[in-house]
Amino acid sequence: MKYILAVCIFAFSSQALAEEIVRESGDTSLSFGIDGAVVNNFQFGIGGKYWLSHDTALRGSLQLRNSESNTSPTAGVVTPVNPNPTIPINPSSKIKTKENGISLGYEKHFPQASQVSPYIGAEVAYFKGSTSYSFFTPDEQKYQSYVINMLLGVEYFLNTNVSLGAEYTLGYLRTKYTSGPNKNTFKSYGINSGQLALSFYY
Repeated sequence: MKYILAVCIFAFSSQALAEEIVRESGDTSLSFGIDGAVVNNFQFGIGGKYWLSHDTALRGSLQLRNSESNTSPTAGVVTPVNPNPTIPINPSSKIKTKENGISLGYEKHFPQASQVSPYIGAEVAYFKGSTSYSFFTPDEQKYQSYVINMLLGVEYFLNTNVSLGAEYTLGYLRTKYTSGPNKNTFKSYGINSGQLALSFYY
């Protein structure tokens, strides 16, 4: 993704406008996460933005993730205690993860400095997924996550049609895990690592 970003910046920077770019009501964008931006990404995969006025916008995103990997319990993976030592640990185990998520948010932008538009905002999100693995016997852990975030970010317009965004979130996360008869709830507060997004306006 870093190489894609570099190519995009090179391709569009020569067209960047020197004057302030003002968004209008009805402006719409499609956004993509860049190299590790969380859900995950922008945040949560692929997203979009709809401007209500020159300084306010609604945003949303969707995540559809389906991954599969092979791992070995002897390769630094923490595994549970073998319930039956007479059954050997699998030399290799498949871990499958499925996750769906949705987020909705609001941004308030401040007066721009040329092509730079700082903003604050708020966002709510919901995720539902499962992870299945088999070190001894097949097992599956399901979870649901609820997220409330405060947003602090900046959007840099390369031109009227393309922008790069950087954002930090201060939020609350509540996750419920279910594995067979066992249920656990995890809660956390804090500042998430920075996220990047590449947006295309149309």
